[in-house]
Amino acid sequence: MTRALCNTLVSFVLIVGATAVNFPIAAETTSPTKDAAGQKAGDACIAGNGGTKCCNGLTTCVKMVECDVALNKCKQEKMKTDTKCSTPDCAKCTSSYKTCHDNAVNSIQPVTIECTTDKDHKRLMLVGTNPNPFPETCDVTCTFLTGDKQQVSEHREPVNLPKQAVKASLDDNANPGKPPITNLVTKAVCK
Repeated sequence: MTRALCNTLVSFVLIVGATAVNFPIAAETTSPTKDAAGQKAGDACIAGNGGTKCCNGLTTCVKMVECDVALNKCKQEKMKTDTKCSTPDCAKCTSSYKTCHDNAVNSIQPVTIECTTDKDHKRLMLVGTNPNPFPETCDVTCTFLTGDKQQVSEHREPVNLPKQAVKASLDDNANPGKPPITNLVTKAVCK
């Protein structure tokens, strides 16, 4: 191989290698949501007959209480003519309640928060997706390397993720360090 061709090949490898190092790797983190808190509140509201007002906006709780109200209404209606609730129609109230309750507890979807950058890799940004019908509040830490190879961790709290958001821009930082920003890692905990 000629010396010129060899130098060209080495230059190409160095350029491609340097370029590959500078592209950020955006990591996504799926956080637990309000399942446990909503279910606990739902059980307490049902036991205390507090209605949906005692749920404090927790969707799982509201759904659970609505299921309980529907069960009670169904049984009251069916037991007018079947005082021992021995007919299949009355028994259906309970099976409908179980399906409703299970759907309420299992319907919450995980949210995703992603630390990323703009196209020039100069600005740190947070992007989030929340398929649920209620907003989420999360604490987020983005760890990354700056252009001068310094590792930086930036913590943001609270980060508010709107309900039913898809790739919503949540926050950005105009100058987190010398560009380019690379090797992004995201850690998030939603409350």
